[in-house]
Amino acid sequence: MASLGESRPDFRSKTVATLCSKGGVGKSTLSAQLLDNAARLGLRVAGVDLDPNGTLSRLTGTVAPVGEPSVREVLEGSATPQSVARKPIAWQPEAAADRSWLQGGPLLPGGEVHMVPAPDRGLDAVTSRSGTDVENALLEAITMSGFGEHYDMIVVDPPASTSSTLYLALNASQHLVLPLQTESAALSGLILTLEAAIKFSSNTGRPVNGIGVVATMLDRTTEHTETLEAARAWMSDRFAGQMTVLNPQIPRRTIIADSAARMIPVSRQVTGSGRYGDVAARYAAVTLSVVASVVPEKIGPIFDALEALNMPDELAEIVYAGFDTTADADADAS
Repeated sequence: MASLGESRPDFRSKTVATLCSKGGVGKSTLSAQLLDNAARLGLRVAGVDLDPNGTLSRLTGTVAPVGEPSVREVLEGSATPQSVARKPIAWQPEAAADRSWLQGGPLLPGGEVHMVPAPDRGLDAVTSRSGTDVENALLEAITMSGFGEHYDMIVVDPPASTSSTLYLALNASQHLVLPLQTESAALSGLILTLEAAIKFSSNTGRPVNGIGVVATMLDRTTEHTETLEAARAWMSDRFAGQMTVLNPQIPRRTIIADSAARMIPVSRQVTGSGRYGDVAARYAAVTLSVVASVVPEKIGPIFDALEALNMPDELAEIVYAGFDTTADADADAS
């Protein structure tokens, strides 16, 4: 008997989405820094911008002008991800090959960043539609075109929403990273997003792996501290300790906004004296946790290369914080 089915590779296993139903929590900034750090660790990575505001595309300098193909055409089925992908020059490890890894250069060779950008306008006309075909459009595009074959990891950045765009991202992404601006309203958004992901997995049978929550824009106000503890308590109860807030946390620092304005990675802002090195190290640590979950086969050589650097103790403590269950690397986040 002939099989009429089609055997296709499942690229969901190498795709991670940054999700939160509340805007302004540093989600696209986190996506951008994941791309930069993963590439500097030697991975070929692609970003997919599903946000009608095009924030990730603007951060990387890749937004598609009116009339040029973008992720919109990919979702409509008139273009492949490969045909619209752009290579942001300033975000390539090779552009900082003369710098050490601690100052924004590459750790291992071979890393690259590509972007499937949002258009300058008009994406919401596609992403706001509902229906099974629409919500599977990105997964179909990545799978049918073989786009996933070319990358070690794909980072999907949808808008802050619980609408059809959330399910567009969930259908294409097996792994989730959830930024949490440590304010009470953001905690409600985090819970709403996680419950939607749980319901999605239950209804579709598609696995969803919650890598963890990343606390962003952290300062030492009472509200931030209490929100962070409330998030930990809720996840401990909901997931029996299997998902938590990742170490280390990301502080509220002007260097992050400055990097966004200049459309360069935070890691490139580290000076020869090591200024801002702690902030860059925090994004690197979060990226290590993500890489260990999405492409665990890559983590061994990365750790070998990191150990050969002989990092200063204060930076090593931050970089390895996600792998030390006793670490409390947020003590110096202010």
